[in-house]
Amino acid sequence: MLDVKLYLSAAGEDVADTAFVDAHDYPFITFLDRVEGIGSDFRRDLIQHDLTVERYSADGEPNAKLLELLEKLDPGYSSDKQWLPTESCFMEVFDLSFKERR
Repeated sequence: MLDVKLYLSAAGEDVADTAFVDAHDYPFITFLDRVEGIGSDFRRDLIQHDLTVERYSADGEPNAKLLELLEKLDPGYSSDKQWLPTESCFMEVFDLSFKERR
């Protein structure tokens, strides 16, 4: 099964599953991976990933390597960028859906 943390780490920024437990410098990436086995009762040979990736940065500039990695997983991913005034940073949220074989 895809190691999402390792995969996203190739973007060159710190990555955490769900959240960092300590204060962290920008930029950084967090993700939530909802996984479901798909197939017959006796053989679930596909895994459905519904992946949400959040990237936090001080300047809002995109990470081209991250965009390339996400494009490989789901060319139809959606994204939304917003300013978080209480954190004084930008947050970009990416929603992806893809399947992988076991």
